[in-house]
Amino acid sequence: MMTNLRNVPVAVMVVFLAGSVPPVWCTGDIPIGGVRLKIQPPLPVWPSDYETITERRPTFHICGLSSATKYRVELARDERFTNGSVLSEFKLTDVSGISPAVSVAWPGEPLTNGQYYWRAFCGDDTGFWTPPANYRTFFVSDVDHDAVIPPSELKHPYLLVRSSEVQSIRDRIGTSDRLRRGWQYQVNAAYSALELEPPTEIYAKGGVGQHGNYSTCSGWYHRHLENVAFVAVMTGDERLVRKGVEMLMIACSYERWLGPLFDDPAHFDPPWRSTLETAMMTEAVAVGYDLLYPHLTDAQRQTVRQALADKGIRMLVREWADPLGSSQLPRHQVPTGNWVMVCSASAGLGALAILGEHPEAPQWARLVRNRVRAWLHDRGGDWYVDNPWPHNRPKPIPVIGPSEPNFGRDGGYKESIGYMNYGTRYVCDFANSLRRVTGENLFTHVPDNLLDHMAWSIMAWVEDRAVKSAVVDFGDEGGTTSWYGDLLTCLMKNRGDGLAAWLYRRTTPVASSPRMLLWDDATLLERGPHGDECVRVFHDIGQVVMRQGWGPDDPMAAIKFHQNRGHHDIGTFYLFGRGGPTIIDSGSTNYTSPIYGQHLAWTAAHNVVMVDNENQVRADGELLAAVGTSLIGATSGQLKAAYPDKLESWTRDVVVLPQLAVVYDRLEAKGEHQFDLVLHPENPFAMIEAMLAIGPGSQTPVLQVLGEPAVRAVLQDGYHRTLARKYVRFNAERRASQASFVTLCRWPMHRGSGRQHELAVLPTVARQIGPDAYRIVAEG
Repeated sequence: MMTNLRNVPVAVMVVFLAGSVPPVWCTGDIPIGGVRLKIQPPLPVWPSDYETITERRPTFHICGLSSATKYRVELARDERFTNGSVLSEFKLTDVSGISPAVSVAWPGEPLTNGQYYWRAFCGDDTGFWTPPANYRTFFVSDVDHDAVIPPSELKHPYLLVRSSEVQSIRDRIGTSDRLRRGWQYQVNAAYSALELEPPTEIYAKGGVGQHGNYSTCSGWYHRHLENVAFVAVMTGDERLVRKGVEMLMIACSYERWLGPLFDDPAHFDPPWRSTLETAMMTEAVAVGYDLLYPHLTDAQRQTVRQALADKGIRMLVREWADPLGSSQLPRHQVPTGNWVMVCSASAGLGALAILGEHPEAPQWARLVRNRVRAWLHDRGGDWYVDNPWPHNRPKPIPVIGPSEPNFGRDGGYKESIGYMNYGTRYVCDFANSLRRVTGENLFTHVPDNLLDHMAWSIMAWVEDRAVKSAVVDFGDEGGTTSWYGDLLTCLMKNRGDGLAAWLYRRTTPVASSPRMLLWDDATLLERGPHGDECVRVFHDIGQVVMRQGWGPDDPMAAIKFHQNRGHHDIGTFYLFGRGGPTIIDSGSTNYTSPIYGQHLAWTAAHNVVMVDNENQVRADGELLAAVGTSLIGATSGQLKAAYPDKLESWTRDVVVLPQLAVVYDRLEAKGEHQFDLVLHPENPFAMIEAMLAIGPGSQTPVLQVLGEPAVRAVLQDGYHRTLARKYVRFNAERRASQASFVTLCRWPMHRGSGRQHELAVLPTVARQIGPDAYRIVAEG
């Protein structure tokens, strides 16, 4: 619940919100979750979301459940399904896969033109019927609006740049110092690559794990082949042309663009024949083929087209983009998460590269476009098969659900900001080329508030005389801002996104890819993220950010009440202010690293209360409330789901003022337990009893912790990503059935660079005044 408190006097006063009544966040689209059902709902497969069909009597395709004996489909003209039709005649077309394949044919009069909504149910012989998974909507039309029709005159190159555009690009580079630096970077990288030996498949096969070294090799070609080919087009240098062709043909000589374990049924069952390395290699070869096409022989062109089709596009489309093909692979069934977009959109770019040259390319591009559109509009609420690993897996494979929407109503992406970038960057690359080739504008489907979470979570400060930037590092985020440039400049180019310009110019000192150089618009006006309140709530992903501005001295606090990806960490928070991070997250690293598996993903690596020194279960907490004025922000959440067998309640409240942050934890348990507050201060820090002075110098943030039972501070060894770091546990001195902690962070006085204000906050201290009662007082 967001409340404006514009008329409330600003004062050094804290109101805790633990007793607030939780609001119900609901779009009306997502069915009720958390209910144990005898049978889970079936999965609607085709027609897919927002698809246009010309069939007047369509056959609806469903992924069923092995325990179901009955199915029905409802079809209506509105999402509330008023006056809908019920289709109860069904056929089981295949029961050999991971889900029974069910078809339901429309038996009535031919459907007229317009928009339709459909949903599916299943039941058993006792009369039980499931609720539906989320609905799908589609359009019936005389005209096949989804058809991808190759233009009559399509001449390579065209995906990123046409030959006729080269001179205007050179002229534009000459008008901007930023673009000149980016161009010099591209030139230096390309000529340095003349001495490089392209990795062969012998090296790719030599790695261990599911990707082997194929992922490393595909990343190499993605970077170097595209760079060399682009600079060759811009300069006409024959040395670069020859090097680019050499790289392209070695990439196409690989037997496969797939790691060694994915198509081994002992590791993945059913086998996968395409994955991330397939996607990256497909995009690299597609762009290289398009840029170098005039310099290839007919035989070389045929070799590249065949490699693209057989080693990349066909399997990527069948397994990730085609709703029917993907419906029989675990984790592929629904357009959810980042992998499906990396794999689908790269296949679409590959299809566009050979549009008009391969008979299947228009259909491939169509299926990809439809999958991208469904991903961008995903409402969640689906049950699907997720587990691809056969070892000790139940049979039939259980379904999970209901799924969360990819994007929340506030723009938050369910996995992390970094994974939003990873998936959406490929979406935008495909969408940009689709627009250049056909004129269709997929950018109208990209959420308007896509970048809000990143903008509210970004930080910048000066360290060692250099500007550093990062985003709040929750879950498998990664924290870095260095790889967002392609996405940001693509949004600048294709929808005049002023917030993208604001972010790009503050996070990317030089255009490190051809796309950034082509899409950077130096004339685009910026639009900063500033608002009237100091609180931004991202309801659907359960995160709240509170900040006084975007300068290096402006306080900022963020907290997550939901899981996002990978870590057992609901309730963890992040503090920033007075020139740098104050309380940080331990971050992430390579998922095969023992540091990740034995530390970073576990509860002790986060700023939470641990119960009996055990890890949290993976579950979502509950965002109860959030309030804010221009200077004060507060939020509260219920986190008992982290320890369902131990806790009756765990509320965490966070309050932020211009120079002060307070975190208040109250826990009520089922019996007596050990409670320990874990905090990860930025290093270096000094510890005196239960107080921390964080950072170098004398003007540093000071952290104070009080607890009931009383706490004892203990220094611990941990990691920040892969760097060994110290952190602190405030251990309760005895077991108890109730516990409370107050964490008070005081930043040194300053004049904020974000919101202009004259509020002077005196030095403050937390004092315990009774059982479970504390007072924050100003001294001086």
